[in-house]
Amino acid sequence: MQSALLYVAIKQNGNWEKIYHALEEHTKIPRVNLIKLENKIKCDYLTITNNNYPVHLKRIYKPPFVIFGVGEFSNLDQPLITIVGRVEKFNIEFLDALNDFGYGFVYQVNENTYKSAKKMTDLGYRTVFVVEQGITSDYKGLYGTNTLVISETYTKPKEEYDDQKLNRITLGSENKVLFIDYDECEQYQNDLALCHRERNHLYKIIYKYDQSIVSVWTKHHAELIWNIGQFKAIFSGV
Repeated sequence: MQSALLYVAIKQNGNWEKIYHALEEHTKIPRVNLIKLENKIKCDYLTITNNNYPVHLKRIYKPPFVIFGVGEFSNLDQPLITIVGRVEKFNIEFLDALNDFGYGFVYQVNENTYKSAKKMTDLGYRTVFVVEQGITSDYKGLYGTNTLVISETYTKPKEEYDDQKLNRITLGSENKVLFIDYDECEQYQNDLALCHRERNHLYKIIYKYDQSIVSVWTKHHAELIWNIGQFKAIFSGV
């Protein structure tokens, strides 16, 4: 079954609907094709039938049939918190605190967040990077002793990748989600909708008081973080 899942996932390049329909129709796969494919795989992978497949991901909407990865899959078994936003000088102290408390991070990587992801790697944070361009794309800058790079696609998708498909993995990997940007929540409407669907516990760091920002995040039931002292008190007991 695992070989069949791997074959269909690669043939359909992570397209959940196409994989589902191929499995539903019991598509016949010559054994020789399975063997050839397994010998060509240049990374590790977990199928949804594997005992080591992350429990959190099994529970999300449309869980990936196969997760391709480079790095330590054991990172998925450790305490993690999803980080949303760019990593900058003004929020490093919060990530340092989480790191000291034993948390690792889940972080979505695209062209807008790659620099932040590279910074997290250089700082030695234990991080699971969820990437959109396929596991065989060039993410060498994110490979480190404490990182795991994962994707539900093996090669770069032919069609433009839908960020919402990626978000369901990033936000579904863990229950806690921390928004670290200065920005208001408008750009995160889709993320917040997914968070509510997955019943995530939301945290938002407030760097400067603004009633409109506070009101919006409160409306989304986010726990507001006002200073590093409060932050440490909340997360000190992993």
